[in-house]
Amino acid sequence: MRQRVARELAMKALYARDIGRARPQDVLDYLCAQEGVEGDAAREAAELVAGVWDHLAVIDRTISATLRKWQFQRLAAVDRNVLRVAVYELEHDAHLPARRSAAVVIDEAVEIAKAYGGGDSGDFVNGVLRQMARDRSAEGTPGS
Repeated sequence: MRQRVARELAMKALYARDIGRARPQDVLDYLCAQEGVEGDAAREAAELVAGVWDHLAVIDRTISATLRKWQFQRLAAVDRNVLRVAVYELEHDAHLPARRSAAVVIDEAVEIAKAYGGGDSGDFVNGVLRQMARDRSAEGTPGS
């Protein structure tokens, strides 16, 4: 539950950055205060936001390379940011094996996309992340 809350908060903060050009950490601080989130969930959300922000260009290139017949710039802002958080966790989070499995990250990304995105967001996010997993497996990338 704590990790789901952290992922949702991270996605919302990154979404706000895309829409309003606010600093993601400022938005995250506001959201945590508004929603009464503190402790481990707030720290995890801050780690996710900082991690995505630090690796943003690489994450966006990874997502773009996985898209089939779709352009990154055309992604809905919610879908884009759900994918960013999931890709960060799957590709860059050194704590992933200890804290959660790849299947859980993908499943929760799909659920968050369904909750906050459009009607097809869950299926779209699932398709992109599953394709990424297949691509990594075919490449023989460690950890896939």
